[in-house]
Amino acid sequence: VSSSFDKYGNQVLKAMEVLGALDIDAVLPSHGLMWRVKEDIARLLENYKKWASHETQNRVVIVYDTMWHSTEKMAKKIYELVDTYF
Repeated sequence: VSSSFDKYGNQVLKAMEVLGALDIDAVLPSHGLMWRVKEDIARLLENYKKWASHETQNRVVIVYDTMWHSTEKMAKKIYELVDTYF
């Protein structure tokens, strides 16, 4: 699986070193959630370090929506396959 962290992981880690010295009150991205609680900001920064270091967990999220249950059947089959793998 490729992501921007594959390409920029080292740069992210270097930036995290600089950020670690700052007292951050809020993280306000151009999209997504605004982070204002110190504990949440710390958790967010810790996750970025993990992602940039290519640390992973054996987790899968299967998101689906279904009207006639055909997508639900597919999602359940994917779950069964993933469940046997992990």
